[in-house]
Amino acid sequence: MNLWFVSAGLLSLITALIHVFLGGPEIHDVVQGSDLSLMSRSVSAVVWHFVTALLIINGALMILAAFVHKLVPAVLLSVVQYVAFGAIFIAYDIARYGDLLAMPQWTLFGLISLCALVGVLRSRRAPSQRF
Repeated sequence: MNLWFVSAGLLSLITALIHVFLGGPEIHDVVQGSDLSLMSRSVSAVVWHFVTALLIINGALMILAAFVHKLVPAVLLSVVQYVAFGAIFIAYDIARYGDLLAMPQWTLFGLISLCALVGVLRSRRAPSQRF
C-alpha cells in the first residue's frame, strides 16, 4: 500500500467537503441567488459541480492507486490537473489581489500534488508491491 497516495486521496476528498460545505454557502449560493442571467447562473452551477466531481473522482483514484500500481499514470494526470488549478489560483491571487492568500485554495492543490508525486516516486522504488 502506498500511504502517499492514500494521503493525497484523502486530502482531495477533504477538499471536496470544504468546497461543498464552506465554499457552497460563500460562493455557489451567492452566485445562484444573484441577479446574473439564468445562463450565467446555470454555467456557474455546472462548473461548480464539475469541480466537486473532479475532487471526488481524483481522490478516489488516488486511494485506489495506493493498492493498484497500474493506476500510477492516472495519478500523474490528476497531478497535472491539480497543478493547473493551483497555478490558476496563484495567477488570479497575484493579478487581482497582489496577495497569495486572498484565495488560498492553491495550497491544498499543491499539497495534494506533492503527496501524489512522492507516492509516484515511492511506487518506482517498490516493484515488489506492484499489482
